[in-house]
Amino acid sequence: MNLGLYTQLARIEEQHWWFRYRRRLVRDALTNYGALSVGNNARALDVGCGTGGNLKLLSSFYPTVVGIDYSPIALKEARLKFPDAMLIQDDANRLGDIFRPQSFDLVTLFNVLYHKWIESDIEVLTQIHRILKLGGILLITEPAFPMLMRHHDLLDYGRKRYRKEEFRGLLKQANFNQFYMTLFNSISFIPALMLALKDRLIGTRQKLFYEQDEVRELQMPPPWLNQSILGGMELERQAISLFGSIPLGITLLGVGIKGGELNGV
Repeated sequence: MNLGLYTQLARIEEQHWWFRYRRRLVRDALTNYGALSVGNNARALDVGCGTGGNLKLLSSFYPTVVGIDYSPIALKEARLKFPDAMLIQDDANRLGDIFRPQSFDLVTLFNVLYHKWIESDIEVLTQIHRILKLGGILLITEPAFPMLMRHHDLLDYGRKRYRKEEFRGLLKQANFNQFYMTLFNSISFIPALMLALKDRLIGTRQKLFYEQDEVRELQMPPPWLNQSILGGMELERQAISLFGSIPLGITLLGVGIKGGELNGV
């Protein structure tokens, strides 16, 4: 991820509607799939924790929260936000070397697997399965629909976006045989598609970007608009709660249980 995006995320992820909405969905998923019943020794690991925007939420469920990220710049910002977290600078590709088997009750990845520095997404998921305790939870979000690949993803050093069936297959291959899955952020689908088509017409590969560049799509909207969008997203959240999943959105959310009793959706 480029330096400008780290700076941007550290500045906006507490208030921007997209991050607040994703945290609400994550809270719903953790509540629904057992996080409220964890013990006093339960441990959570946020892989690719970035600037720490999700550590506070995870700490409301799990007494011990560990964050790992390759970027010292991101971890510096994360320490400012959540000084009580155990933060480790290391490579997500070698989780099995860093952590003992069955050492976490929860592992989260928020838009991590799709990055260029991930050598093998299935290998990372397999290592996560190994370091999770029996009954432990994997919670993961990743960008959806390859046709939505655009300049936004290049700034984030993204290499791919996932199809739902491909995503489901990866979880199965990593031995998460029981799982839940939904798309979300459906209101952004058409704007994202238009931007992707625009980039194809202009020629995304020929665009120059610099380490200080920020993502225009993530610029902070005016407070009234930010709150209005967040309020409107509650309709989608209610639909996900009512139906279990929705078929349209620009991001996938998946929950896997290691040896659990969760029916696939």
